[in-house]
Amino acid sequence: MLWEALRHSVLLETGMAFGPLNGVYPSSSRSTSAIIIPGVANASWSGMETAQLWIFLPNAATADRERPAGVFNPTTGSIPNEGKVWSGTAGIEQAELQKWISPTELFNVMVSAFMEIDQTELHPLGAFEDNDCNASTAGAWSAVNANLNKSTSKVRTGRRSLRVTLTGAGGYASGGVVTVTPGKQVYASATFLADVGTGRFVIYDLDNNAEIGDGISYNGERFAHAELLVTVPSGCERIEVRAAGVNSGDDIYFDHFSGPWVLDGDFNIAVPSTLNESWRFRKLREARYSGTITGPNGESLKDARTRQFQDWAQKQDVNFIPLPSDANPYELQLTKPPPQNDLWIEYLRSAYDMLSTVPANTADDETIETDLPDQEVILKVSLAVCDYIVSKDPTNNEARLNGGRIEKKLANLTAAKEVDLAPQDTVVYRGGLGRRV
Repeated sequence: MLWEALRHSVLLETGMAFGPLNGVYPSSSRSTSAIIIPGVANASWSGMETAQLWIFLPNAATADRERPAGVFNPTTGSIPNEGKVWSGTAGIEQAELQKWISPTELFNVMVSAFMEIDQTELHPLGAFEDNDCNASTAGAWSAVNANLNKSTSKVRTGRRSLRVTLTGAGGYASGGVVTVTPGKQVYASATFLADVGTGRFVIYDLDNNAEIGDGISYNGERFAHAELLVTVPSGCERIEVRAAGVNSGDDIYFDHFSGPWVLDGDFNIAVPSTLNESWRFRKLREARYSGTITGPNGESLKDARTRQFQDWAQKQDVNFIPLPSDANPYELQLTKPPPQNDLWIEYLRSAYDMLSTVPANTADDETIETDLPDQEVILKVSLAVCDYIVSKDPTNNEARLNGGRIEKKLANLTAAKEVDLAPQDTVVYRGGLGRRV
């Protein structure tokens, strides 16, 4: 959904829109003191209908976007500007007519409401930036003999995957540097598939310039989960994970990474900065896989589609206490060593964080990227707008009634989402529930 589409839906739901086209019209021309909107011409009107409306021109210069409207000419649809004159003239442009509050107020209330909407996020924990591969660009990764892109077409978990297309033999993408201690055991994992050729998952020793162990290869087109457990060599204090291929032209999609963890040393694990309040943290989840896949060299991998979760006990196994003034403010505190399995967090994230760009009060198509249904977002934002309008004018019964209607629609939508299926041994009869016999 686009931000502008959300604004237009809010105009409709709240009753703020004026006229037959949901308040959104093409104008035919604009002088410095009036705008002609043929779509509102109506010979049966008196002209007073537009008095106290607001004219919003989302494509105009910032200083010209909103003006109070005056009494219009019902024959031509010419609406006078009752505020500061426009800085120039214009031809055909998008014009919006709205009641009760100004376009700036509407925008501010919408943004505030969006900040209050939360959605559930499931995030694999890792020791380097973009381990979940969800960032919109591959800027956190470095490439050698490879082109890096983000894909939304071949994804197992989350919104994107890291696509590594080799331009030369042995090409790879490397994640951020992770510090370790010689002699310690380190666990890391990756989920990936090979669209063309063979993919490899490697832990690399940056101090001795060598791979640690043999890495894991895979050439299947179904997502597989690869796990590495290695002992840090002597002299090694810095490692990185490498998302690699074998030959030029290999095309590999890496869905996400977990770790690398020092198994008896990493009791404090960083979480995304969007998890910035303790009440947002819901679960720490340990991933287990029941199915297996064999790699081209006999490697044993897990079938990524057989993942299940075992939840850790809060307070007993894990704590989350944000310390905003610290250098590392957002970390989980484990009370037992990290496992030889992936760790995931489930938390509530503000939907506002998911906007692809910061919204502006324009006609530009800022994309709203959220997992929530569009209708739920529209209703929640519309309800907040109605509440704001009524708070400014308690006598506005139209906004009050629309708010009540929206609240009922939202309650019905939420209730429908929360309905559980009846147990398998339950039969639903017309008169109620009965048991199989």
